[in-house]
Amino acid sequence: MKQSKAEKKIQADIIKALKKIKGCVVLVHTASPFSPSGHSDTYGSIDGHSFWGEVKVPGKKATKIQASFLRQVGKGSFHLNTFVWNNVEQAVKDITRLKYEHMWPRLKPFYF
Repeated sequence: MKQSKAEKKIQADIIKALKKIKGCVVLVHTASPFSPSGHSDTYGSIDGHSFWGEVKVPGKKATKIQASFLRQVGKGSFHLNTFVWNNVEQAVKDITRLKYEHMWPRLKPFYF
């Protein structure tokens, strides 16, 4: 499924903001015939903590197949975190918290 223009804009803003966080490596997934169904839009790592993020316009949730993908990649992993983001502020908050996760309790996986 193709992203809407609004979703692409939010994703571009999130990528730009996350790249400003020291130690954060963030990448955009480009769909291909070899990609699993529901593959997240954005992924990366910060200080040894990997993350997968699904970008949605405000008011929208991850589809069932996207939520399933996030559950599969996040299942049983201490250093892999999954998120659904509707705005830049939430993405920055989540990834900044990951940077300092050793000071906080384990984040709960967020699927939808």
